[in-house]
Amino acid sequence: MRIALVYDRLFPQNIGGLERYYDALARGLAEANTVSYITREVGADGPPIGERPYRVLTVAPDSPFYSASGNRRIWPTVRFGFGVFVHLLRHGRDYDVVQSASFPFFSVIAAWLAFAFRPRRNRPKLVVDWLEVWPREYWISYTGGLFGRVGYAIQQLCMRLPDQGITYSGLHEARLGAHRAPVLRLTGLATEMPAARNASTVRDFDPNIVFAGRHIPEKQASLIPATIKEARRSNSAIGATIIGDGPEREDIARAIADLELEDVVQLPGFVSDEELNQTLQRSACLLLPSLREGYGLIVIEAAAYGTPCLTVDAPDNAAKELIAEGINGYVVMDPSPASLAKALVQVVDSGPKLRESTHRWYRDHWHELNVQSSVERLEKVYETLRQRA
Repeated sequence: MRIALVYDRLFPQNIGGLERYYDALARGLAEANTVSYITREVGADGPPIGERPYRVLTVAPDSPFYSASGNRRIWPTVRFGFGVFVHLLRHGRDYDVVQSASFPFFSVIAAWLAFAFRPRRNRPKLVVDWLEVWPREYWISYTGGLFGRVGYAIQQLCMRLPDQGITYSGLHEARLGAHRAPVLRLTGLATEMPAARNASTVRDFDPNIVFAGRHIPEKQASLIPATIKEARRSNSAIGATIIGDGPEREDIARAIADLELEDVVQLPGFVSDEELNQTLQRSACLLLPSLREGYGLIVIEAAAYGTPCLTVDAPDNAAKELIAEGINGYVVMDPSPASLAKALVQVVDSGPKLRESTHRWYRDHWHELNVQSSVERLEKVYETLRQRA
């Protein structure tokens, strides 16, 4: 089969859970299919694209993704959407299936427009995957009254355009299924972590928590310094490593200094995969106080090393679906430093027992969590769509 994946970010030039997944998905699909990855140009100061088992096609120039506030910039997504439209208008016949990330929405609309005037039997099938489906209220809080309503309206339109919808959590499956059908829920986004099958490393850890993600308001990394300060009242050995970067980084650094935690809370910025894996492996707990997660891939990556997760019970946080309470972590009902600190001390004090059950959870669920399971299910869906045509 001839498959095109459409996403304006490319791993490892761009770092994130969905970027990792799309790269792994492209590699898995390329084992038995011809795969093209349609994206934007990558910055000259980053790592080269290098040799890959799939073809990388760039259809828009490189430019900053985010504004100073941490929100996605609109103009680059429009440019990317136009590039996708032109490419698929010219080369749409080269593909049997085109799968696009739902966000940014302009690429979904562009793909639909490029195929709209082709005879149904001759056009590629359009598949759109939805890592997140935002409610109207969240759109308005994210971009303001006018742009929030426009963004929500575009999202509703894009739900109705594809031949097949894909989602990755029960939360967003319900939101997507209320507006269109059919919907396929995939659960496998993870690639196996280095040394994850080595159970002997589970007992070796430090009383340190780790956060990995963008420093933006909805991730709530800004809560971590106060949480560590509170937790150290019960266990003075507890420290933290806050990995990542973003518009809240300076505020976090200021809070660390104000609370006199410079010696126990590290703020290294973005780090290499090797350093991230080592930190996950050595930490007592992954702290994910995020208000919004489409899946929570980092929960699985931490569990591979026996590192449990603390997350919060927020309406838009799908990562809590990955938590088996008391087995691979806990969901904290009150996302305050005091409540997070209390749970954090409990996790650290649980020690090897909780880490062993976390590692067991990872092994027991690996068949449904790994990317290969998604590759196999998608190939069946692609074939069904092609036969219907």
